[in-house]
Amino acid sequence: MKTIGNFIKACPRAFLFTALFPFIASHSAALATKFVPANHPHIQYWGRWDLSDSLHAKHSWPGVALYAEFSGTSIGVRMADNGNYYNVYLDGTLHHIFHGTAAEESDYLLVDSLKAGKHTLLLTKRNCAQNKIYSFSGFLLDEGAQLLPPASAMKTHKIEFIGDSFTVAEGNEATVLSMPWEETFPVTNLDKGFAVIVARHFNAQYHITARSGIGMVTDWSGDHTLNMPDRFDRALMDAPEPKWDFQRWAPELVVICLGLNDYSGLKDQAGNVSGENSTLYRKRYHEFLATIRRAYPGVNILAGMMSVSLASAIFILRSSIIFRMDMWRTDIPMWPHMKKLRGN
Repeated sequence: MKTIGNFIKACPRAFLFTALFPFIASHSAALATKFVPANHPHIQYWGRWDLSDSLHAKHSWPGVALYAEFSGTSIGVRMADNGNYYNVYLDGTLHHIFHGTAAEESDYLLVDSLKAGKHTLLLTKRNCAQNKIYSFSGFLLDEGAQLLPPASAMKTHKIEFIGDSFTVAEGNEATVLSMPWEETFPVTNLDKGFAVIVARHFNAQYHITARSGIGMVTDWSGDHTLNMPDRFDRALMDAPEPKWDFQRWAPELVVICLGLNDYSGLKDQAGNVSGENSTLYRKRYHEFLATIRRAYPGVNILAGMMSVSLASAIFILRSSIIFRMDMWRTDIPMWPHMKKLRGN
């Protein structure tokens, strides 16, 4: 178990912000007093959000973001979330990392002392928290300020990334090799993960349908209830209802990066995967591909491992052709554990 000293050493920026933030938040009401509700038409929601309650937008999948353009000298946020960390981009530049301090709905100041005029705000969730639902209720502006119509439309290209901790970039800013899972939250930055890098490269919208530790059949510990096919149709990662409306957002490309946790969960003590489990894995994978095709008719699918996904996804969109990696072919180099999963 890491000591607090080790935690500070591993993520000094996140710790410093967490330590100072209660002071900043306590002044939010005085600095930003006009409330703009979550259903305002000028707010852009990126990623999988549950908008069934238009005044309290809920989320739990990673990769969600909020974008708004506003007038005035400050902006704050009203949300119920003390589990996630957010990158705050002001006028296109990273301003700071934000972390809420209360599980219940609370007001927070994000930025103040701005030059009067038009500004942009992008709030992106950095990490992947589990088994909780978080909500956003609206923005806080100066009296007399307002949200403005976005200057440009949403990006045209769309990519969905389906995966595990590699897809969510878990711990990618850590300076130590291992730490308790909760301590990875401040040092996870999805904006620097391969999924967002690919999307940014092609100026594409993205959805991150991923969960740390999950697999196609089982999670890393062998829990068969924690698999991606059973969660793919959910608006909220760990809640069976409501279902996600696949008509809301249809990608051109789906990138699947699953298998590492299946090997961990399906292997025996000697590190071998039985023929029965190998068959189960292959069957579940093909069934999931069929599910994706039903959800997104005609979509391009890249099914592979984390190590090939970045280069392959770039190749697909750049060359405008469909590239299929058949994970059961014997002439394609594969990691040893993937050979065991496929049964040879």
